[in-house]
Amino acid sequence: MDIDLLNQYLEKWSPSGSLKQLLGFANAATQELFTPRPDFKVQPPPEEQPVVWTPSHGKGRPAIKCGLVVRSLDKGGLEQFVAQLALGLPDRDVETFVVCTERGGTVADTLIERGKAVHLTHSDDLLMRQVLESEQPDILNTYLVDLPALQNFWESGIPLIETAQNSYIWFDPPAWQNERQRSLYFTHLVAVSQSAKQYYLKWNNAWKADWVTVIPNGIDVKRLQPVEREEARLALGVKPEQHLFVNIASYALAKNQLGTMAAFNRVAGDHPLARMMFVGNTADQEYYQKASRFREHLPCSEQIELRGYTRDISLIYSAADSFVLNSFYEGWSLAATEALIAGVPLIHSNCGSAYQLAGENQERGIVVPNPACAPLDLTGEQVQRTGYTSQQANTDILSGAMAEMIDQRFAWLEKKDSIRDYAVDNFSFERTLDSY
Repeated sequence: MDIDLLNQYLEKWSPSGSLKQLLGFANAATQELFTPRPDFKVQPPPEEQPVVWTPSHGKGRPAIKCGLVVRSLDKGGLEQFVAQLALGLPDRDVETFVVCTERGGTVADTLIERGKAVHLTHSDDLLMRQVLESEQPDILNTYLVDLPALQNFWESGIPLIETAQNSYIWFDPPAWQNERQRSLYFTHLVAVSQSAKQYYLKWNNAWKADWVTVIPNGIDVKRLQPVEREEARLALGVKPEQHLFVNIASYALAKNQLGTMAAFNRVAGDHPLARMMFVGNTADQEYYQKASRFREHLPCSEQIELRGYTRDISLIYSAADSFVLNSFYEGWSLAATEALIAGVPLIHSNCGSAYQLAGENQERGIVVPNPACAPLDLTGEQVQRTGYTSQQANTDILSGAMAEMIDQRFAWLEKKDSIRDYAVDNFSFERTLDSY
């Protein structure tokens, strides 16, 4: 081995040696451009300051034109939320259009019927650029779209606000690596709750707290039309003396209907007038079947009802005494928010917007521990490991909270109006629109 040759190589390609080479190349490449050479009649070009990008507004155009960008707009809470933004922001001098990068769907069709511009780009970069050129947006609001789409927007020079509608519990290490790459293209991030913000910052260390703004999800209060309590309970077959616990959520592991039934089973024996009603669409058929079989083998099976999806949710809320949300994770629960707007107190597991909704001092309900672990430590693996067990981390405390709700039933009924008034004032979609 030639030691001198090796040392020369190491010196040349060390950080300082590499920098020396780079400066030499830069000097060679720029000296003819930036050094006057009268002997060769060479003069450097005039200096120009970089031009800062500013939106251009046409005559009579609103102050801001915003593109709302999603993968698809079929069915679901996120889809409904984006549709509400698209229809509500124009009243605040923000013109909107929608881009579906992969496919449309039911909500997209509804927006088109209402005259809203909806573009389907089918993951085609050329189509995306054509949309941006034709719409000329000032800003984009994106919802977990893929990395190539974000890179396309970046090349167009358009500021971009990403919205995190949930805590991304299901992300594994490669997914978080991809998210760190995606976040390089965000101008700012909106999180729907403090919990979602904290979880994001813990797992994406490329971001800082002041780069994230929390804007809670809101509810269209007019969509909920209350029904007289007696009429609602009669329609649902609930007796006046029964205490009705309600859970409205898709049947899926994250919503943890199985864990809720296990806790209710401990209460039902001592409280035969207690009743538990689950309402929702079947997002996971296998999970629904397991939850259904679990219910059948419980001693209190006659006190538990599994209902499918219904559009008439006002009837359910109007009949309820308590709303139980025992999820492993949430962003900001729209169903729990709707319950408060109906004046129904909550039992909410520690995730998402639990304390914002229920109150720090149980003003509007009771917050119980997360069914798996501390919410910021939760991972997809822990949800899978815990979700099918009947004894979870919060089972005892959750059953105790249910018993307390039954004992305090009339006290909570007296607070119905104050709960509703607070929710309408603080959790309406009008506030969400103002914040956006």
